[in-house]
Amino acid sequence: MQQPLPDSIAAVRFAEPILFRTYGKKHIVDERPYEVYLIDKYWVLMGTLPEDSMGGTFTIILDSRTGQIIELTHGK
Repeated sequence: MQQPLPDSIAAVRFAEPILFRTYGKKHIVDERPYEVYLIDKYWVLMGTLPEDSMGGTFTIILDSRTGQIIELTHGK
């Protein structure tokens, strides 16, 4: 099913349940605030960590026209 993602709010609402299921809700919530960019019709969402923190963050890339997941990764 195609689901257009017209703005950053829609992109976050779409991505969070996927991220929560994949990496755990607490882990993803700890990576707020997210960085969210629209680049060439793709939403790029990335987690952030406090300065001087160890670890990595998620990156999810979504097609803004269909909601299709293009890439989903998490650094260490």
